[in-house]
Amino acid sequence: MNIKYLITGGSGFIGTNLINQLIYHKKIKVDLLNIDIAKPKLSTHLMFWKYCNINNYNLLTKIIDSYQPTHIIHLAAEADVRFKSLNDFTTNINGVFNLCSAINDCDSVKRVIFTSTQYVHQFNGQPQKDDEYYPFTIYGESKAKGEQIVREFNLDKIWTIIRPTNIYGPFNDVYVKGLFKVIRKGYYFHPNINIIRSYGYVGTVVEQIIKIFDTKSNLVNCKTFYLGDEPIQLLRFVKAVHNYLYKEKLKIAPIWLFRIAAFIGELAKSMNYPFPMNKVRYINMVTANPVNMNETFKVLGKGSLCFDERINNTINWYLNESSQ
Repeated sequence: MNIKYLITGGSGFIGTNLINQLIYHKKIKVDLLNIDIAKPKLSTHLMFWKYCNINNYNLLTKIIDSYQPTHIIHLAAEADVRFKSLNDFTTNINGVFNLCSAINDCDSVKRVIFTSTQYVHQFNGQPQKDDEYYPFTIYGESKAKGEQIVREFNLDKIWTIIRPTNIYGPFNDVYVKGLFKVIRKGYYFHPNINIIRSYGYVGTVVEQIIKIFDTKSNLVNCKTFYLGDEPIQLLRFVKAVHNYLYKEKLKIAPIWLFRIAAFIGELAKSMNYPFPMNKVRYINMVTANPVNMNETFKVLGKGSLCFDERINNTINWYLNESSQ
């Protein structure tokens, strides 16, 4: 079968890495189309890009009908932390419905991957069922709604839902503007507790996404997988980044200081003043949330790089970007 990939949101963080993997590491020429409202980050990806907002149903169906994809990876999403209600997350809800409708009407489509997030069930233990939700933030709630649409749509294709954990790596602007920037300036303090969190290098996630399409349908159809690497100590992750970016010893502070800073941050946010700490960041820094990755590793395998290689690749990319 001649595989034709269609990626929604392929100009983003995970999408950029996925397209790189597909066009540079596949042994055969890849037929690929990226539909996104944003241009690709890399000029070499422009030839694969076509403008499309998946909230525009007519344009979406026109493109899909014309291209006739066999494999779809849905990455497009809204993740703006400034959004205040579910109505702001149109792409995560209505966009998913539009895509499901378009897919069901396209006979060429054989397999589909829908990207969700770990935030659909966060800080409340390990979910016992795929459709058990405990969303963290409105963004997590919007992605849970998207998952429910997929499950209720009765798609006549082989479909899989993926929930990336905390993903880092090249082309992740969130870390560039946040953690990396703060560490490099010497402003970072770590709470005097150590917890286990689930992280994933983007290269691992891309390998696992591709593996889904290469796996027997009975092992992945109508299934949900968390994507990423083994859960690790948050302190180990931060120290590894810190050692590259700021040579002085990592500064440790009592947890009560972070509580106060989060309280101040919430007040500042209510008055539209920027502040480096808020409730969400505080919870992320002090709350354990490891994900059991056994089923993922059993079906999709582990990443090909070790932890040190993942961090090294990430920081080298960051330093190269920040020097330009």
